[in-house]
Amino acid sequence: MTTPPSPQSDPVVVALQHTEAELAEKLQEACAPDTREVSDESTAELAKLSDSLLAAARAAKDVVSLRKRRNERAATDSATAGETIREFTDHDGRAWRVWAVTPTRSRGSKRESNLGEFEHGWLAFETLDENLRKRLPHYPADWRSMSDAKLQDLLGLALEAPTRRLDARRSDPRSEPPR
Repeated sequence: MTTPPSPQSDPVVVALQHTEAELAEKLQEACAPDTREVSDESTAELAKLSDSLLAAARAAKDVVSLRKRRNERAATDSATAGETIREFTDHDGRAWRVWAVTPTRSRGSKRESNLGEFEHGWLAFETLDENLRKRLPHYPADWRSMSDAKLQDLLGLALEAPTRRLDARRSDPRSEPPR
C-alpha cells in the first residue's frame, strides 16, 4: 500500500495554503475599514477598490478549486487506503477491529442525504467475534496511525450499531474461508 504524501509535501496542500494566505491578504486590502464615505472617494480610489475586490474574488475561486482537488484526492486516498483494518484490545480485554467506511454516491440518489451526520463516512468498530458493532462519524483523518489507547477513546465515543445477520453459509464453519 502506498502512503499518501504528508500535508507539508503535497503540492495541492501547499498551493492551497499559499492561496488562502493570498485571499486573506486581498480581503484585508479590499475590506480595510475607511472612515471616508464612498461619495468622497475619487474615481481612482474606487478603481483600486474594484481591482482589489476582483483579485480577492479570483483568490477565493482558486481556494474553492484547490479545496475541491484536496477533498477529491483525500476521498481517493481514503478509498485506496480505506482498506486498512486495525485491530486492538480494549481495557476489558475484548478484541476489536476498526476500519473507515465511505458511503458511495450514485447519480441521482438521495441516499447520502438520508445519512445525516454519517453522510461523509464513519469509523466502523466491530468485535472480532462480531457480537458488537459501533460507528463513529466525524472521525480524525489520522486514525490509522493513532495509538491503541486513542482508538479506545474513539470507541468510547462511537454509537452502537446493529450486528450483522448471519446467513446459513456463515454459520457453517466449513464455509468459512481459511484465515
